Amino acid sequence: MNYKHIGFLFIILSCSILFFFLYQRVGIKPAQVQIYPDGLGALPCDFILKSATNMPEPLHQEVTRWIQSHNKLVSKLLTIPNLTSTAMLKDFKKSLAAEIKDINLSKHNYIFDINSEKTPAVIKIAGIPSRISSRISSLGYDPHSSKLRKKDDLIYHATRKAIPTQQHIAGVATQILLKQLQSKLISPVNTYLYHIPDRPETCDDNNYIVVQEKLAGYVPFASLDNALKRKFLTSIPLAELYRAIKFANLWDISEDNIWVHEDMDKIAYPDGEKPNNEGYGKNARWKVAVLGHDLDKAKYNIRNWYDGGHRKFEAILKNYSPELVDAWNELYSNDPEVQ
Repeated sequence: MNYKHIGFLFIILSCSILFFFLYQRVGIKPAQVQIYPDGLGALPCDFILKSATNMPEPLHQEVTRWIQSHNKLVSKLLTIPNLTSTAMLKDFKKSLAAEIKDINLSKHNYIFDINSEKTPAVIKIAGIPSRISSRISSLGYDPHSSKLRKKDDLIYHATRKAIPTQQHIAGVATQILLKQLQSKLISPVNTYLYHIPDRPETCDDNNYIVVQEKLAGYVPFASLDNALKRKFLTSIPLAELYRAIKFANLWDISEDNIWVHEDMDKIAYPDGEKPNNEGYGKNARWKVAVLGHDLDKAKYNIRNWYDGGHRKFEAILKNYSPELVDAWNELYSNDPEVQ
């Protein structure tokens, strides 16, 4: 065997050892990239930025006022530090929670009232764990694996550099899609992106916050008594709701996230944030998953189907109108796009 062959074998052996080492360190192989057709509701980020930054001037002024008075807090919430372990992540979350406990309106994310009578609105920023999950996904790993979440190496690599995410940006996309849908059943909520001064204008959660006008005339479905819940469920066109869930990827259709109009004829879905960004980066599992539609992803990833809006609404029907469950499931089983 000549030196050339020996050198070649040495390179192969070295690469194999390196791969084995990395596999042992991270504990799982990168997610296999899967391709599926562009969903009905796929939106490119450039389009979202262009469409969502035209905020009414009075509202823009009020948001600017709030940002200026909470500048350090906003910077801390948007900028994820390099965390070397899950324990460090837990401590960081705890310190943030203590700092904002009197003004944060959300358990898992960061939602603040701008306290404006003239332009009632809230500011929304995705929670740190959700954005880290998005980064893990961009590295090519499944962020929903419970084992992965315990791996300090993965937390370290996901926060070592600023990997772009579109976690709360995707919530704006949801409302754009609902506006495009022009549904008589689901009303879009006026939602905008506010660019943080002196930051890049690239499509990244680090550079924008979400501003959403408060809903008037709507109450959470969860606040209705059982009789009203049943009355509402039996009066709405299920096919129209199915179409909306599919088109805009309304993945978290829970009793708290459905808001019902006082006339009982319309609903709103203000919480449009997506659960991860498996559609970003060269290692992404999905090409357009974040802004795509649920059924395409469900066709290839059963986890999302059971986590998604279709199954969550099925659970609501089981609780209050069980006779409608079969009709609801038939909408899926008879849909040629998911066969």
